[in-house]
Amino acid sequence: MTHPLSDAIRPLRRRARLLMIVHALAWFVFIVLSAIVTFGLLDYLLHLLRFQDRGVLAIVSLAIAGLAVWAGYRYLWTALAIELTDLALALRIERRYPHLKDRLASTVQFMATRDDDEFAGSARLRRQVVNETVSQVERLSVGDVIDVRGILRPIWGALAIVSVAGALGVIDPTSAWTVLKRRGQRAASPSSTR
Repeated sequence: MTHPLSDAIRPLRRRARLLMIVHALAWFVFIVLSAIVTFGLLDYLLHLLRFQDRGVLAIVSLAIAGLAVWAGYRYLWTALAIELTDLALALRIERRYPHLKDRLASTVQFMATRDDDEFAGSARLRRQVVNETVSQVERLSVGDVIDVRGILRPIWGALAIVSVAGALGVIDPTSAWTVLKRRGQRAASPSSTR
C-alpha cells in the first residue's frame, strides 16, 4: 500500500515527464527542420546561380547533422535523463504553494526514513509532521504546479516550421524533393555529383 502523498505526487510526475518530452521534441523538430529549410532554400538559390562547390555544400550537410546531434543531446537526451524524484517534485510544489514552507520536502524525506532510525529524531514527531502535511496537501490542487505555457512557444515554432516546409513541398514538390535528395547524397558521400 502506498502513502497518500505518494499517490498525489505520482500523476504529477507522469504529467511532468510527458510535458518535458513534448517540449524537447518540439525544440528538436523546430531546430533541425529550420536548419534543413534554411539550407535547402540556400542550396536551391545557389543552384539557380549555378554555384556548385561540393565542399561548401558538404560542410553545410555536416553542419545540419552536427546541429541535429547537438539538439538531440541538448533537448531529447536531457529531458529523458532528468530524474524526477519525490523530493524534487515536493520542492516544486512548495514553490507554487509557499505557505507549505519546507514541510512537504521534510515529509517526503521523513517518509523515506525508517521509524527505528536513531539518527532521524523522534518517530512520533515525524509521523505527526507527515499527517499534518498530508492533510494540507489534500486540500491543494497539486496539478496546478506544472505550467504548460512554457511549452507553447516551441510547439508553435515547430508547427510553424513544419507548415513552412510543407508549403514549400506543395508549392514546388520536385525542387523540394531534389534538395532533400541532394542533402542525403552529400551526407552519405561528400564527393557525390549533382
